[in-house]
Amino acid sequence: PVHEVARVRSAGRSPVALERSYFPELPGLLGGDLTGSLYALLAERYDLGPRTAVERLEPVIARPGEAAELGIEPGAPLMLIERTAYAGDGTPVEYALDLFRPDRVRISVRSGVTERPGP
Repeated sequence: PVHEVARVRSAGRSPVALERSYFPELPGLLGGDLTGSLYALLAERYDLGPRTAVERLEPVIARPGEAAELGIEPGAPLMLIERTAYAGDGTPVEYALDLFRPDRVRISVRSGVTERPGP
């Protein structure tokens, strides 16, 4: 069992992203304040703060329902980010499908290496 949390994120009263996240069934999660950082909530209330994530970026087109939520025309381009986030012990704590309006956001990716490759 999982909890689904769907949010429309806005900037300057204009929708910029549609976030749909799935979390493990956690007691009281849906009854709390879900307007702030969900990662902070996972860390503070459940000791499940995400430490790593695998994300995939893919250009897609807006379907009618998504377009209505984002205030755009169906068929408009969107950037889909599919993400699985993991706690420090490797437990998956979020699966997400986020849709971003590329005309309203810029996406940055930073990668890191924790160990140097061998000779």
